Amino acid sequence: MNNPNRVLVFDDNADGRALVRDMAEDAGFVVAEADSQTRLAELHEQFEPSVVVLDLGVPDLCGLECLRELARIECAVPIIVIGDLDEKILLSIQYIGRGLGLAVHRVIGPPVHAGSLRRALDDARVPLADRPAWRPSHREIRDAVTNGELLAYFQPRVNLQHHECPVVGSEALVRWRHPQRGIIPAADFLAAAEATGMIATLTETVLVYVVRQLVRWKKMGLALPVSVNLSPMQLCDEKLPDRIARMLAEAGLEPGLLGMEISERAARTDLSATSMLLTRLRLKGFAVGIDNFRAASLSLSDIHHLPLGALKLDRSLVREIERDTDAQTMLQAAIAMARELKVTVCAEGVETASAARLLQCFGCEEAQGFHFGKPQNADEFTGFLKREQTTAETSSSEPFPMYI
Repeated sequence: MNNPNRVLVFDDNADGRALVRDMAEDAGFVVAEADSQTRLAELHEQFEPSVVVLDLGVPDLCGLECLRELARIECAVPIIVIGDLDEKILLSIQYIGRGLGLAVHRVIGPPVHAGSLRRALDDARVPLADRPAWRPSHREIRDAVTNGELLAYFQPRVNLQHHECPVVGSEALVRWRHPQRGIIPAADFLAAAEATGMIATLTETVLVYVVRQLVRWKKMGLALPVSVNLSPMQLCDEKLPDRIARMLAEAGLEPGLLGMEISERAARTDLSATSMLLTRLRLKGFAVGIDNFRAASLSLSDIHHLPLGALKLDRSLVREIERDTDAQTMLQAAIAMARELKVTVCAEGVETASAARLLQCFGCEEAQGFHFGKPQNADEFTGFLKREQTTAETSSSEPFPMYI
């Protein structure tokens, strides 16, 4: 198999398997699912996983028997054990598993949530140096553009402060629907696109895809703002705002339905060019913002002089919010600064209800992350928007508590 990062998930509950599958696929893993010990053994041989996720909180199967089964078939890859069980029981299971000769990599629970699972998967990832080399060529990327293999997945953005309208937009995340390799996440090909000089073409292809989807959503009465990430190489393209404005005008869309984001690092690389491009975009009526903000490169003065409408807090800060008081202090300071500058602040990578509550208490206005919704293809996200619209129209109570 081309991808060395392969997760074998054991859980007799479909929702439990779906949680692990969504998280693993977003992290670039290939996933196989088993709901019985027999299937677990079969897939271990056929699928050759690089990591096993074993849910021991199943009612009809004994978790210890699953561990014995993995020992019997000589499973040598890391095992992540999850379950809504007492901590002492989980530690005992870890001890037993290691006594059976298994590589019990991590024990999670309770609570079992997406953040802890994502970190465990990241830790079990096959190092880049050990991966079979695959670097898409200029021709492969060009063919992906020509053949319509590039598409966008959409992740919802919600308002933490106004209960009556929780879903306020989405971020478009590029994916490559490769004819042999399946859906490839952006992290696996964006660097190659930049190195081959194809990143601008790739980005504008995604913009066309997003605009067409916005037209479809507008006809359904579902259109909400979508943000698209621009590459550092596009900062000096003075004609880019005109091309995007013309694209929307021809589609009959308002500029307010499309927002542009650039990374903090890219903005700092050429602050003058960044300011010029963002100003041109703002003059055309587009929302603009800084993505992956860590307060590492841009100063308060830099932010003050950029025509920003939004600031996205990097997931590396948000990930630590529940257990690190320093992370909480940094987030509170960044949120307070953004509010003083009248810039909307959005937190990325929100994966638990408790993290969402803290951000809400800190005054963070918007958030996105697996707690609110995974990145979804256009059809899946359309269904998501329809369900949200139905809930908002039929619910007699505030819809927001279902998120937090």
